[in-house]
Amino acid sequence: MAEFCESHKLTPAAQQAGGREAGQEERLDLKAAIRDTSWMLQNFYPHLLVFHGLLRWVVLAAAVAAIFVALSGWSGTKPASTNLGRFSIIFVVAMDIEFLSGLLLYFGASPITRAALANIGEALKYHEPRFFAVEHTALMFLAVI
Repeated sequence: MAEFCESHKLTPAAQQAGGREAGQEERLDLKAAIRDTSWMLQNFYPHLLVFHGLLRWVVLAAAVAAIFVALSGWSGTKPASTNLGRFSIIFVVAMDIEFLSGLLLYFGASPITRAALANIGEALKYHEPRFFAVEHTALMFLAVI
């Protein structure tokens, strides 16, 4: 708030009123919001984390379904049908979306990875930041490949 007040030269009364003069309507400073988009990712973090966590089950279900259909077609019990193509596409699309949401979490939204990347040497000493900054990221990257 201090930087905002200094850059916009507000009076002390306006500073106490949250950045506006008495009787002035509250306005959103769009230019400042566009310059500093980190607040969007920080507010979006819990929602993105839940989405990322739920989507893993879609990825897993699509993978199991595609493997089951492929094995039943390979064993000759049922002919391989368009279901294999459908489940394969659902799996690939879900995996891609999961990967992109993970990248958003890793590079912007997650306070754990932001803190770990700011001081990686110190983060490697502790389990949770090391897990999310290095181990989980490397293993999931290999899973996508």
